[in-house]
Parts: sequence; structure tokens; C-alpha cells
Amino acid sequence: MAGTVKKTQDDLLFIKVKAIMVSGNNDSRTGSIHNILVFLNNQEHKVIPTRSFDSLRSTIERVVSSHNTYNRKFTIDTGLKDDDNLCNDLSSMGLTIAVGIEASLNDWSGSWENVWEEWCFTGEVTDSQGEIGAIGGAREKIESATDDERIKYVMAPSQNRQEIINWIDKRQDINYEVKSSVAINTKHTDDSPSFFSRIWLMSTGNTLMWIALILWFLSIVYVPIRYLLWDNIQLSGYDNSRVIINMPIIYPDKVKSRLLKNGFPEDQVNNIPFSRLIKTDQIGRVFIINRDGVVEFEIISSQDMTLVLCYVCGLYTVLFAVVLFILAAWQKRGITNKIKHNVVNLNYDSLVLTDRNKEIMFVDNLKQAGKIIESKLH
Repeated sequence: MAGTVKKTQDDLLFIKVKAIMVSGNNDSRTGSIHNILVFLNNQEHKVIPTRSFDSLRSTIERVVSSHNTYNRKFTIDTGLKDDDNLCNDLSSMGLTIAVGIEASLNDWSGSWENVWEEWCFTGEVTDSQGEIGAIGGAREKIESATDDERIKYVMAPSQNRQEIINWIDKRQDINYEVKSSVAINTKHTDDSPSFFSRIWLMSTGNTLMWIALILWFLSIVYVPIRYLLWDNIQLSGYDNSRVIINMPIIYPDKVKSRLLKNGFPEDQVNNIPFSRLIKTDQIGRVFIINRDGVVEFEIISSQDMTLVLCYVCGLYTVLFAVVLFILAAWQKRGITNKIKHNVVNLNYDSLVLTDRNKEIMFVDNLKQAGKIIESKLH
């Protein structure tokens, strides 16, 4: 595939792909090869130079639709300048742009780094299904590609096949062989997702699982808040003579400090059996009352709902995590890493230029083009 993966100064991924363009009119038309850059971004579709945006808008939309990448945005740098004397119809860049987008969405980048200059493309993406239509100036474009010593593979629309063959037949300096219905042996690795990836996929699989996941996070947050940050000491009465403590009492020194601050006598506060209150397994409250210097306390069995919720959230946190881990481990048992060798007959024709070490491949759609490129890279 004619692409290379680079990093810009802003650390943005971009792919370099060769496109064959034609300039001039009628007999003065000449073909030329341009390096197109395809950038990934998250804002909007852009084209450089901006004057080319209207010409390429529909092309980019069809390419993106055919790849089902509606949530991804791309910047296309055509390698042209505003003053370049080129035709206004840039639709034949469609196949090149599609290759760049395909490359930016998969893991072929390691192979491209060494071979991208050996490939070039021309072809119009005619619909959202990725069909590739005929282009104008096919003779001039193919001629420029065959004269470039760096290029070994040329990809063009099947609808231009006969036109290109007729042109080559008129050439005295080109020998070629026709190959038809080439069977491609593709390798596909069934790599199971990682353990934590499977957990995430299961926990976000549908709306109910999303709700369960959100509740799980809230439960995780609630438990430490209840035990560490919750102020379970409440005041009752205008004169602060009554203190209500939600059990269990975790920090008795904090309770003593609050009682002393509210005017409770120190000797009486020291006589309160906090050790017994700490160990109590009752779910309730403690009322501590200052009756004219005499401290009384009473355990009320009314339930503290915050503590009940704490128990519920803690149980739910553990249960949800255990269920996900069990499901992820169980799913792993049914997945094995295999390399499948699939022979796919893509029925594409090609011309091998025997004396120039080049191959011209004719394609009908983007899926076919991608499979051909992938097979050549392997």
C-alpha cells in the first residue's frame, strides 16, 4: 500500500499515499504523481488547500461512509497549492484517500514504512458502498506511473481496463502479460481480547450493563465516604445539650472532643463507655444528654439508613466485580488464538509489465482494493 505513518510536531498520526493526477487540456494533458497526506483528527473534515474542499467533500463523505467511520474526522492534504494549474475535478483522488483512511484505521503501518513509494492509485469512489468508477485521463496517468522507476504497483478502476490495454498495445516499448481471477491467500488471526478488555466490553455491552457499571462506581465511592468522611455526630437541641451519634463509633476521640466543645463536663465524658459502644453490633444511634452536668446516654435501635446503604453498596461492589471476572474467565475458555488461512478469489485482473517490473491492478470496490493490498504486504 502506498502509505507511510509519521508523526507531526503535534504528534498527530498521518498517512502518506500516492495519487496520480492529470493537468492540462486535450492533447496537452500530462500525468503527475502527488503525495497525499491523510491526518486523523477529532474536529471536522478538512482539505488542504481549502479551495479543494468543495471538490472533495462528496468524495470524503462516500469514503468515510464505506468504511463506517462516521465518528472519525480526517484532514486531507492533497499536496497541491492554490496556484496549481490542475483540473477542478479531484474525484479521482477517491481511491487514494480511501487507502489512506484504511491505513490509518488498521495496523499495516509497519509494512508501509518500507514500501509506500512503490504504490500509486487512481479511481473515483462513486457511492457509500465503496464502488470505484472510471476516471478521465487514464492514459496520461498510467503513463506517468509506468515511467516512474520507484513505482511497482498501480491500482486503477476496472472500467478503464480496456482503455489502458489499448494504449499499451500501441506502445512498442512495453511487454505485458494478462492475469485474471487471481486467488488471494489471506491470513487472519483470531486474537482474543485481553482479560481486562473482555471485562470492559461485557460491562458496557448494553444500556442495562452501563447502568450497573455506573451504580458500581457510585458504590465504590460511597463506601469510603461513609466510613472516612461522613460526620456521624449530630447536634440536637438549641442549647447543644443533646448529641446524636450514628453508630458504629469509629473515632471516639473525635466524639469526646465534640462533647467537650459543647460544654459537656470532662469527668462525665471520660466515664462514657466508648469501648462498649464501639463493639456494639447494633445498627442504631446513641443519644448523649447533658442534664445539668450529668451525662446520660441511650442506645436507640432505629436504623441508620446510611449504614444500611453502606452494607448494600459494599456487597454490590464485590458481587459485580466477581461476576465480571467469572464471565471474562469463562469467555476466555472458548477463545483460542489461531491463524486462519483463507483463500479468497477476488476476481481482479492485472497487467504485469514484464520488462519494467510493474503490475497494474484493476479493481471494482474498496473492499477488493484493501484485500489486494493486504495480500501484497504479506
